[in-house]
Amino acid sequence: MEADVNSHRALVYNEKKEVLEVFLISIEEKLIQDFLTLPDDKKLEVIDFVDFLKSRNNKQLELMMDDIISENAEALKELAK
Repeated sequence: MEADVNSHRALVYNEKKEVLEVFLISIEEKLIQDFLTLPDDKKLEVIDFVDFLKSRNNKQLELMMDDIISENAEALKELAK
């Protein structure tokens, strides 16, 4: 079975720990399933980590934009005339 990168395999077991079913769920569904099983203090850690990742991504984007602006300063000045 081939899965796409946005999917995760999920297994369904019976009482004897035998696999009954294999199906694909999205990464988002997997994250929500796992998140809901965590205690509240761990959920807060997950939220903090997601905020950190978003912040880091925004900072990287800002740095790229600063580089583009500085590399194209002359052209931007000409366009501003």
